[in-house]
Order: sequence, then C-alpha cells, then structure tokens
Amino acid sequence: MSKRKTNLSLVGHAIARLGTGYVYGTYGHVLTESLLSAKLKQYPLKVTPYLAFIRANWLGKPVQDCVGLIKGHYWTDDDGKIVYKLDDLPDVSANGLYNAAIEKGPIATLPELKGLIVSKNGHVGVYIGNGEVIEAHGTKSGVIKSRLTKTVNETGWTRWFKCPFIDYVAEVENKPVGTYVVQKGDSLWSIAQKLLGDGKRYLELADLNDIAAPYTIHAGQVLSVDGARLYTVKAGDSPWRIAQELLGDGRRYAEIVQLNNLKEPYTIHTGQILKIPKK
Repeated sequence: MSKRKTNLSLVGHAIARLGTGYVYGTYGHVLTESLLSAKLKQYPLKVTPYLAFIRANWLGKPVQDCVGLIKGHYWTDDDGKIVYKLDDLPDVSANGLYNAAIEKGPIATLPELKGLIVSKNGHVGVYIGNGEVIEAHGTKSGVIKSRLTKTVNETGWTRWFKCPFIDYVAEVENKPVGTYVVQKGDSLWSIAQKLLGDGKRYLELADLNDIAAPYTIHAGQVLSVDGARLYTVKAGDSPWRIAQELLGDGRRYAEIVQLNNLKEPYTIHTGQILKIPKK
C-alpha cells in the first residue's frame, strides 16, 4: 500500500503540471504514439478533431484531462510511478468524483483551504489558495492557472468539494528550517528513513522531540530534525515572555528572534512554531 496523498501534495502536483498537455481520458503519462492511438480508439469523438494539434504540441509531454490531473496524483505510488487504480482507488469521471465527495458546497461558500476541488458539470480544477485554480482546461490549452471569484457568472465554477480519496491536513505557516510536518501514514521509522537515510534512527527523532514509546505521532505535527527545541505559540505570547518561561531570562528573547529570523517588531501569532535555544 502506498502512502496516502494529502491536499498539500495535490497542490504541489498541480503546480508541477502547469504547462503540460491535455488529452481526453489520460491521467499523467507521457504521451506516445501508442498511447495516443489507444485514446483515439477509446474516445474517437473526443480525440479525432484535435489529432493534428495533439501531435504537434503534446507528444513527448505528460498529458491528462481535468479529472485525470487529480486521479494521476492519487494513483502515483511511492516511487513516483502512476499505477491505474492504485490501492483500489477508483476511476471516476469529474461528476463521479463530485458525487463521491462527502464535504461539498456552493462556490460562494468556498473555504480558504488549499487542495479543494472546484467543479461545474463535467469539469473540475484544483484550488491552490489565494484565489487561484489549476485545471487541465482543454486540448488546446493544456494545464493552466487562472483566478477564481465566488461569482458563478465570472468563472463558471459552481461548487467545491473535498476529494474523498486524499487526506486534508492543516498547513503549517512559518515552519522553521530543520523541521518536518508529519503527513498521514507517516511513522518515526519512515521519517527517519526519508530524512536520515536509515529507519533505525527513529529513536534519534523520538529523543529530539520528547516522544515516548509507543512513539505515536499525528498528521500535522511538527518535528525537529536538527536538534532544536520547538515551541507552539499561545495567545498572549511574545518572544520576551517565551524566553522568560522557557529559558529563565526574558532578555534571551534576542536568541529566539535570531534563531527564527523574526523581523522587527518581532510579531508572532498563535499556532506559529518557533525554535527555542538550549538552556
């Protein structure tokens, strides 16, 4: 079983696909003549009218259709290979993906959450945040980025939903260098294997982050991987107050400021992760 994808990895995938091609019925493979012939046979009415354009522009490039942009991500295994129906995740149409979703709503209620799917009848795109959408728009457009408004008449998008085949995790803002955000399906062993090159070094991560047996971690948790202590800012905190509480001397706030590259007036916010110097 491959590691389950998240909304954040979907956004990264969509961004990486900008400028690649569109062929109906595909989901991310590089277009070859054999793949094109197969799609021409499978979907003649969708492919035949664009055959000359496809050959001139998309051969040798990754191609997908609108829902294929999303399926191609959740069908990608841990080695980066696209596997049809990986882990029994289904092959659905754009409308089928919407129908399978549990959390959904009209476009006017779109939450500010990266990796949501925006939709209209027969078409989907990936919301990447800050009012922008990436979509496999059409054969002659390929994968493009566009602005989104919540007015249907301006964008055509009528609804949003959470893709039911990935996990949605919180994005950690201002994550310090030398830290790692736990993803769904991670273990200390897998993180040590990925970041330290040896899963047996999981005990080092456990020690760095004060994690006791059975070494339980959760998606969204921030781990130190370089030995620094981590602190999650609470309401009412300031660098001085944190230094006083954790280091025993408020005047050591300058060390916290320097370690976290804070700029004057050294504003911090609730939920922010800070590195803390050793005592």
